[in-house]
Amino acid sequence: LVFKGINPSSYCEITLFIGLFGTEHIEFDSGNIVTTLSAESTSSPENITFTSVEARSFNITWEEVPCSGQNGPITGYLLYYTNTTFPDTINITGGENRSYTLTELK
Repeated sequence: LVFKGINPSSYCEITLFIGLFGTEHIEFDSGNIVTTLSAESTSSPENITFTSVEARSFNITWEEVPCSGQNGPITGYLLYYTNTTFPDTINITGGENRSYTLTELK
């Protein structure tokens, strides 16, 4: 049995009834609550703000991804930036963490 068209990270209650046509149904299984798997976010964080902290550092803050684009719990963010010589990626764990300070910039 496959259900299609259910949004990612949705809670669904499924009750399965079996029986013969024209007779009363028999409840086979009742009240199973399942959660569909999460999917990659289809939206980006909003209101990204850069604030200078010192001569060689600044703070980045943002608001979370809108609910309609989350497709499951947000477990962290990746911050991509390029320093003077190479690109770098910072893994910011925890969906509630929505700020980061870049330091020692050149």
